[in-house]
Amino acid sequence: MASNQHLDAVIGEALECATEAAAEIRELGLAPVDRHLRSIGDAVNSLWEVREALYRAHPEVKRDFVAESEVDEARFEALCALHNRACETERAGNHAEAATLFKQLHEQSKFGFFKLCAEAGLFRTDDAHKA
Repeated sequence: MASNQHLDAVIGEALECATEAAAEIRELGLAPVDRHLRSIGDAVNSLWEVREALYRAHPEVKRDFVAESEVDEARFEALCALHNRACETERAGNHAEAATLFKQLHEQSKFGFFKLCAEAGLFRTDDAHKA
């Protein structure tokens, strides 16, 4: 049976897949890269329109990171930037530096979303050292 929470989760998964697809297009250089990235960007914008409509109709399903972005947008953007930097560093294979950045993110996070991202990053970078 359909639920608001499940719809939100499915949209979230689709957004993550779109982000991953964009990264793959960049890495593979699938021509025309710019056009493909714009297409994915259009899809992401459309998904967010649906998600925002869901949040207006059912604010109780709003994700932590969305609520956090509304409380202090500048802080949210700073945490996003730190998270992105940590992920890029991890993808580049520098797990020690990535772990340091994920630790910073964990220490600065007050809400669930970034704390969970930091914990996942710390787990991945710690696992990389064990392998």
